[in-house]
Amino acid sequence: MAVTISAAVAFLIMMVGLLAGGRLAFNFFPTPESQMIHANVTFVAGTPQIMVDRFLQHLEQTLFQTEQELGRGRLINVAIAHHGSKTGDQSSSASGDQLGALKVELMPSDERSVRNEEFIRAWRERIRMPAGTEGF
Repeated sequence: MAVTISAAVAFLIMMVGLLAGGRLAFNFFPTPESQMIHANVTFVAGTPQIMVDRFLQHLEQTLFQTEQELGRGRLINVAIAHHGSKTGDQSSSASGDQLGALKVELMPSDERSVRNEEFIRAWRERIRMPAGTEGF
């Protein structure tokens, strides 16, 4: 009986040590993956709106090419282009002809096998940044 109690106490001390030392991570509820992706672009001031529109079309084309490559057309629920403004969590009301954004809603994460990070990486590899881009 003393051996059983000693083994249980030793096991408890070992588990506390693993948790405290960071060897065994504890995550009560993992953060679910977002379904929304925001791609904002800012060109230099004075950029013609047609140039921003062409880049937004390029973003959409590369988005759907990436979807076909990774998910065979079953990753994106909807994609909305915003001309002259930004989208996302910036809480900025900036507007102007030099701004553009693409708001993408993916299928729920439990209905797809591709993770956001992998999708964004593959999408970025296809995007060609035009001259005059100030931020993306």
